[in-house]
Amino acid sequence: AMARLMLWRMDRRARKLRSTALESSVRELRRTLLEQGFFRRVDPVKHYALCHSDFHPGNFLLDEETGRCIALDWSNYNLGLKGADYISLFRDRKGSFNEFERWYLSRSDDSEDGRILAVLVMYGIIYRSVINARRSTVLPLLDGFILPAVERIRSMLGNKKAL
Repeated sequence: AMARLMLWRMDRRARKLRSTALESSVRELRRTLLEQGFFRRVDPVKHYALCHSDFHPGNFLLDEETGRCIALDWSNYNLGLKGADYISLFRDRKGSFNEFERWYLSRSDDSEDGRILAVLVMYGIIYRSVINARRSTVLPLLDGFILPAVERIRSMLGNKKAL
């Protein structure tokens, strides 16, 4: 039910932005996700985790000995989608799909659960992008992330072997 509400909200926002290309992309994404029964595959035990919920550069500490990054200030933590913090961080810096491919998809788990999570993260980035878009930002969002991400989701869900 929540997934359908999010799809409806994204549809409504796309119409308000008056971009036929955006509306078309959002409709295609909705159709693909619903036709493939994608949200029935999401398992809260496998696809949810503890989330920081306030990722920004000021909340990281680099351990120079190990090269590991440590997240600070967990006052806003919650249970959410694995990758939710990445969605927030990536969208806030307005990354392109090529960057997403290089920094997330190329490193994601190739199991069925890993691919489900990758689709959820792409969907999350698209959702946040559309909900927060302004008319002046629609074209860069479409070309830079939304169109290639919708195409990747379609190919992942359309290919029974891929998911």
